[in-house]
Amino acid sequence: MRTNRTKRKIATADDASEAAVHIEVIETLASFNRLEENWNAVYDQDPDAQLFLSFRWLSVRLGQIPSPWIILAAKESDSAETPYLGFLPLRIRFKAQEARFHNELNMAGNFAADYTGILSVPAVEHRVIPASPGTSSR
Repeated sequence: MRTNRTKRKIATADDASEAAVHIEVIETLASFNRLEENWNAVYDQDPDAQLFLSFRWLSVRLGQIPSPWIILAAKESDSAETPYLGFLPLRIRFKAQEARFHNELNMAGNFAADYTGILSVPAVEHRVIPASPGTSSR
């Protein structure tokens, strides 16, 4: 269920250049909490956003995940003043199978959410999604 928030515009198709986006890794709840206003602005613009990607739900969930987690946060540049345009919340799970060890990336809401995914400003999602892991131009 979405809350009634004022829509805040982050980017439009006219101001979205085709340059590569800058990805930052968010690894702590304190860092995540500082993103609340920007997160909510992206959430408000993303037509596919749902409860399990809301800041409120995810902030509780991240505090409950026993394994490490990260959020990949995309923005136009590495400037601190530049707002984020997209977020991909992930959890890192250590796996041991047949005497082999590896890390596994899952969506941060997995095992507790009906839906998971990526948040993105629609005008730039074609640039944010290719910057995510698991996508390659090779």
